Amino acid sequence: MPGGGLRDICSPQRLRGLAGAASYERGEEYAREGRVKRLSVGEDAATATVTGTAPYRVALRLDPAGGLQGSCSCPVGETGAFCKHCVALGLAVTGRDDAGHDELRAYLAARPHDELVELVLGAIGRDPVLRDGVRLDMAAHTGDAIQALAAAIDDAAFVADFVRWDDAWAHAERLDAVLDALERRLEDGHADEVVGLVERFLTAVEAELGQVDASSGAVGSTLARAEAVHLRACRQAAPDPVALAERLFALETSTDLLDDALATYADVLGEAGRTRYAELADAAWAELAGPPSWTLARIMEEVAAGDVDRLVAIKARTLEHGWDYLGIAELLRDAGRVEEAIGWAERGTEAHTDARLREFIADCHRAGGRPEMALWQRAAQFGEQPTLAAYKALRAEVEPLGRWSEQRAAALARLERPPRGTWPRDRSVLVAVLLWEGDTVRAWEEAHAGGCSRELWRALARERAAERPGDAVDVYRRLLAATIDLRNDSGYDGAIELLDELHALLARHGHEGAHAGLVTEVREVHRRKRNLIKRLDDWQWVAPCP
Repeated sequence: MPGGGLRDICSPQRLRGLAGAASYERGEEYAREGRVKRLSVGEDAATATVTGTAPYRVALRLDPAGGLQGSCSCPVGETGAFCKHCVALGLAVTGRDDAGHDELRAYLAARPHDELVELVLGAIGRDPVLRDGVRLDMAAHTGDAIQALAAAIDDAAFVADFVRWDDAWAHAERLDAVLDALERRLEDGHADEVVGLVERFLTAVEAELGQVDASSGAVGSTLARAEAVHLRACRQAAPDPVALAERLFALETSTDLLDDALATYADVLGEAGRTRYAELADAAWAELAGPPSWTLARIMEEVAAGDVDRLVAIKARTLEHGWDYLGIAELLRDAGRVEEAIGWAERGTEAHTDARLREFIADCHRAGGRPEMALWQRAAQFGEQPTLAAYKALRAEVEPLGRWSEQRAAALARLERPPRGTWPRDRSVLVAVLLWEGDTVRAWEEAHAGGCSRELWRALARERAAERPGDAVDVYRRLLAATIDLRNDSGYDGAIELLDELHALLARHGHEGAHAGLVTEVREVHRRKRNLIKRLDDWQWVAPCP
């Protein structure tokens, strides 16, 4: 029976306020349809599996301020939103003691014990999930609980054949049932046993992940739950910190489990455990013959926090991309070692084309009173990656020096005659630059001379719609042709969107007639495309409100 506080706070009004009307109504349907399974309710928290398009793990809990928090493994819940599955669980919590349950409870309470045993055995025979749950519950409360639970872990984790996406939820359900039993064992005061059993669970499940399509996230959620149970058990059991550090280090570096264990278990490890963890990391680092794993490098950086030279040495072994050099440069700059920082960034520019490195060097030179060197970096950045952003940065660097006219001419010439192999192949960047500068006439000319992207054509149409509506119509006529030529519903829907967009654009300037003419033209040219014509019939365009 749920605690009064949780039941009271899960009122329909509060659930609707948290989720919104649409999600509340869907959650209400889910609760009514019996989609809430494996409901577990405590004094201040409740968990369940709610089946929507797939089964999702859902939890509700009271927060310290007296509010209600929800979490769900569904895509909406993972954004932090209070989803329909949370609503369904909340309604299940409030309805758990309704009249139907009261009547059943009264009926069962009046039956003889032997009759109840037979009733339960019959249900167990028909429901394998119930059977496994009762066996696990029995194992958690017997003298040989460790052996029984260890066997249950091995059985649940074992994968005889590849588990497909649609079967992964059932696999996760079996694993969650074992975790339920381990949590009951923890609540019964056997934290020291649970520490070892959860480590067995984590290792066994992770070893079989290669045979499971885990893209649904179900097994990942179960592993995250197991890690949380392990941490809670460690805090209760207070195991030997040195031995725990050794086990945690082995798990973190040999599997994808326990990300950032050194920080997560800091209070349990204490100084002795953290020291041992650092020793193990140093030893593994010293034995490396090649590049380190991402996990070991991250651990080493955490161990070396505050020691700039050591951090630089660690990061220097993992140089693969421009941002790796940038990370070292920023570290040195923040430590006041600017010239060394510039040196590392320059090494990065020799190995990689990365605008962020050029920007970093330019910023350092400008801050150091070397504007000419900052300008050189901005020019090099634009030469390597001639984009609108690089053009803006170059202009901002040059204008204070009074030499923008000269630099602008060179930059535009670079965009007019891009070297072979440059992307984009058309004049999109030049058109974007000219539009940014307000030279719409030349932008229009360059687009016609060398082409530009679809979005830039639309931007050009917006600029010319007021004075030259025919130009805007010409742009959209070409865009419509390409969209309609897809010859499918998606293309026809796209054509309607383009026509609606053009209508709004022209109506703002009083040129609805030009839009009507294009619609008439589309109807005539494509009169045999019945699905397109039907969509046109459904629209009656009017001028938008100002």
